[in-house]
Amino acid sequence: MKPEFYRSIKPEYINQKWGVYNPAVYSQFGFSRHNGVDLRLSSDKKIYAAFSGVVYRRGYQPDGGGIFVSVISDEYDFPAFSCTTPDGEVFHFQAGKYRVLLDYLHLDTILVNEGDRIEAGSLVAIGDNTGKSTGEHCHEQWRRVTWDGSAVIDADSNDANNSFNPNRFYTMTYAVDLEKTKNLLILTLGLATQLLALLKKKYG
Repeated sequence: MKPEFYRSIKPEYINQKWGVYNPAVYSQFGFSRHNGVDLRLSSDKKIYAAFSGVVYRRGYQPDGGGIFVSVISDEYDFPAFSCTTPDGEVFHFQAGKYRVLLDYLHLDTILVNEGDRIEAGSLVAIGDNTGKSTGEHCHEQWRRVTWDGSAVIDADSNDANNSFNPNRFYTMTYAVDLEKTKNLLILTLGLATQLLALLKKKYG
């Protein structure tokens, strides 16, 4: 399965792109560049799962991410790719089977529990401005890892905890629309089944 991620907030508006160079701000976290993507919250502040997987952990970081939840993806067949990491180095990610650990930060309410199996498009949390933040938003940090079923193992070695820019792997679909699409397909299939039954009854 190739990596394909859905957009977790609709509509999507990026307050701060991945990799923005600003050591005056990010050096307090050990980086020279932004190690995630800052997304403006929607009017209902709902955040949806960008992929299917398992809730890995949830917690609170008073001097950083505030209330956060982390989701670990199903396994993907990643191609080789390179990016400039948040510590300013160009890093070459090798091709192979990996998972993604995605942290959602600065939340108000977490709507899932550790160990829960969730599907892409599931409602994960309500966003806010907790922790060290200058305004309401959701900070998403993406890392490529392996997982033994209990502990996350860093798949690659770099000074930025395998953080990568997810932009190249996004689909054009919002996660919140997946449930609507699925329900529409189920409804269409139901109507088609009923029509087929009527035709069979009428024409034998």
